[in-house]
Amino acid sequence: MMEKRYDLKEKTLHGTLSMPLGYYLCHVPQDFTVLPVHWHEEIEITRIREGTVTYYIQSEQYLLNEQDFLVLLPFTLHGIEQREGKTMCSDSFVFNLNMLGGTYPDSCAVTYFYPLLEERGKVPVIVRKEESRYGELNKIFEQILLCYTKKGFGYELRLKACLFEFMGELLTPEMLSKEKKQDIQVLEKVKQGIGYIQENYREAISVKELAEVCQFSEYHFMRLFRKYTNMTCIDYINTYRLSSALEELENTDHSITEIAISNGFNTISYFNRLFRQKYGMTPREYRNNLNLERIIPDS
Repeated sequence: MMEKRYDLKEKTLHGTLSMPLGYYLCHVPQDFTVLPVHWHEEIEITRIREGTVTYYIQSEQYLLNEQDFLVLLPFTLHGIEQREGKTMCSDSFVFNLNMLGGTYPDSCAVTYFYPLLEERGKVPVIVRKEESRYGELNKIFEQILLCYTKKGFGYELRLKACLFEFMGELLTPEMLSKEKKQDIQVLEKVKQGIGYIQENYREAISVKELAEVCQFSEYHFMRLFRKYTNMTCIDYINTYRLSSALEELENTDHSITEIAISNGFNTISYFNRLFRQKYGMTPREYRNNLNLERIIPDS
């Protein structure tokens, strides 16, 4: 029987099939305080509009500040965590290289895009505002934002042109050369473990079960999981369950008990306690506040 593969691949479709590019305006802590690690096959370009935030990328920690650029190459494992007492706002574009002809074997694809897809252990690209290339990248990014926002006639052509220009300014020979690989096999195993959580979070999941999925000892699995995600596997499971429960609270009329049980929490008291710890209120208080906002919208 073929072994089932569990991946932490993000399920979101960025943009549409005809325009595989998505734009995201992110606010921390309004949108989240912790975004668990995940990966996608698209490139992600983020500029911190204001504030500061911590990214966890391929088991390393990176501090991003106001106006910094972060470029995540395809297949990069990454997550976000709020800095204590700090806020953050960012603009992000996530797009598939197919949009720039990444699957057609012309000289651009072979020389510049294929290397980005082949190497899965590469570190992120961070461009600080004091760097010499920052000014040009920032100018192009502003054009991308303007083009995407206005969406006038022919904007798709101008958007592609701007993305080509951004990549041309960003890429260096060092980025395209073979870098020192991390232990890619270990990284892939950790991805399988987290992907298993995504598919089975509604059921009881043990550390032993996850370790077996990844073919590690329990001790080795727990150590590596924390290294690559910056949280224990139990914390990750609870974070994922709470995120799913929050979505149900917002979009269904299921009872609190039903939501707790359907998202893998054995008792309502445990669910309430974890929810309060993460969101500062009980699930019932959260739903009541949400309903009140819908009845009396902001003026």
